[in-house]
Amino acid sequence: MKSRYNLALLLLSTIVAACGSDSDSSGPGGGGDTTGNGTPGGGTSGGSGPSQGAPSHVPTDCPNATRDGYSILDDKAYDTYQIRKVGDVKFARYEKGADGQETVVSEDYQVITALPKRYVVSEAHQGKTFPMDDRGDYWAVDSNYAIPNIPCVTDDLVYAPIVKGHSEPTVTVNGQNKGWPIQEDISAEVAKYQGQKKMWVYTTWPGYRYGYWFRDDVGIRPTWLFTANAGGDASFELFNPSKANWPEGAYNGVTFGLHIDPTGKVYVPKPQPITFPQRKDQPAPPADLRLAYKDWDSDLRCVVINKSSAIIASTRTIWPGGSEAYYPAESFLPGYAVIGQDSDRYWGLKGRETDAASWWAGDDCVGNRCSGQSRMPFRNGCSIDGFDFGQGDGFNWLELKDHMAEIGVKIPPEQMYRIQIYKQDKPDQPARMMVELYYEQDAQGKWQPKMKPGTNTYELTKGDNPRYIVNGHIYAGQRIFAVLLDQ
Repeated sequence: MKSRYNLALLLLSTIVAACGSDSDSSGPGGGGDTTGNGTPGGGTSGGSGPSQGAPSHVPTDCPNATRDGYSILDDKAYDTYQIRKVGDVKFARYEKGADGQETVVSEDYQVITALPKRYVVSEAHQGKTFPMDDRGDYWAVDSNYAIPNIPCVTDDLVYAPIVKGHSEPTVTVNGQNKGWPIQEDISAEVAKYQGQKKMWVYTTWPGYRYGYWFRDDVGIRPTWLFTANAGGDASFELFNPSKANWPEGAYNGVTFGLHIDPTGKVYVPKPQPITFPQRKDQPAPPADLRLAYKDWDSDLRCVVINKSSAIIASTRTIWPGGSEAYYPAESFLPGYAVIGQDSDRYWGLKGRETDAASWWAGDDCVGNRCSGQSRMPFRNGCSIDGFDFGQGDGFNWLELKDHMAEIGVKIPPEQMYRIQIYKQDKPDQPARMMVELYYEQDAQGKWQPKMKPGTNTYELTKGDNPRYIVNGHIYAGQRIFAVLLDQ
């Protein structure tokens, strides 16, 4: 049933409600928006996003969910995904009707981060754990080179697939990489690097940042170091502010990650206290060591809402210490709002699953210059207090567009989508559309970047990959909604 409220009452519930009970069940799913008629002062509230009805629970076997503020959603429509609910938002905005009159439209959305279950570490190992040698500040885990399943410790890591292919992606689950973000046989790679300074990076859940590095006022530093000894095992050092010669740098030979010895044991730091430097004008750093740290806060100032007809997924790269390749990141599931916070993100084609979307295309080289992004039409997204949306740089590389047309690659419209970006200036005000980013297909089948202004307008960038970029800071009390729509 639809009810009318004045605008003041409409937005009283805009503030995010954090997850937090063992039986946090939302109201019945409304399957869409509710719309008021007449003047901007009129409107409705109580509308539900399509997935608002899924119940959730807070796991009690580990403290992680309570600590990070999420619950697990049980949505039968996406039962192959683990869905972590991190809060709720009300998306109230002005829209113009056919008569040109502004109307307030309001929808409620659960805010999530999601990952296919097959890449959850415990699921990849089917619950199996491994013998662990307690070495004081760390464990040596006899997992036969694989990313190990250590309950409550590796829960926020990803057991990475192998994604490759020339003109179409092929996905290998539980491959020779054994969950590490590489394509090669991990045991052969470990043997190759014996006697050299080497650690092995891992990748993390979407919305989590890597625990193996941190930033201070000097630069990028490793959180811990494993140093291989002559006998094949390793010694362990944890960062301490008193260590004046602690290494720094993302590209100058500094190692990051975990150690793997010649027998296939994986060396994993234990959770323990750590003192990170306090950076100027930044929140207090964590006081404990973890393999991954959540990268959102309860304000949820920026969310991505998928109102399209299919999944859209984004990628991430491994930095520092990793390779220039793409790995599964955020899954924008239809009907949900998503935090969408990862570094160096590229967004795949609509309808491609989270793993296939992270494919580095093999047919998009111009001479000896390769992009890997010919099927990635958009880039970046949200951060805790900022936003950065744009059409993809590689996707709009002019020479590459010509090359793809020449070899007959034409992306069909049903795989494309558009992004409307709304800004809410105050919690008691509806949002207004700043801009819409989209594409139009020309006679040669090439997709050309377009922009529809709202409250803002933007110029096409200069250079050999012209596109539109929309970014900025989000101040306290403001919120950005990026809405994904069918092409």
